[in-house]
Order: sequence, then structure tokens, then C-alpha cells
Amino acid sequence: MSVMITAGIAVIAGLCYWFDWYQLAFWILIYAIVYGILVALRAIIKANDISRRLWRSEQNRRPQDR
Repeated sequence: MSVMITAGIAVIAGLCYWFDWYQLAFWILIYAIVYGILVALRAIIKANDISRRLWRSEQNRRPQDR
């Protein structure tokens, strides 16, 4: 879903560029880039938390459970 939002923002920036509104297109594109980076970081952090929880639960098992 976030990828579609980022792509939509970039399309809006492209339309602004096409209408010769270069400064507005530039700032919208900067916004799209920053938004995409923040979404990617959130996904990386979430994946890291999930893998950390899985690793802890595996290490906390008793030897007879393995």
C-alpha cells in the first residue's frame, strides 16, 4: 500500500513538471523520496523485531524440546 502512495506522489510530481511547475514538482518529489525512505526504514525495523523475537524464542527452549 505504501509503495502505491509513494508512486502516486511521484506521478503528481511528474504532472507538475509537465505543467512547467518545476519548483512544486521538485518539492513534491523530495517529499515522495523522504516518505519512501521512512516507509522502508519502518519495514526494516519491523522485520528486525520479528526476527529478533523468533531468535529469542528459539534460544529459550529447553534442551529436550529441540
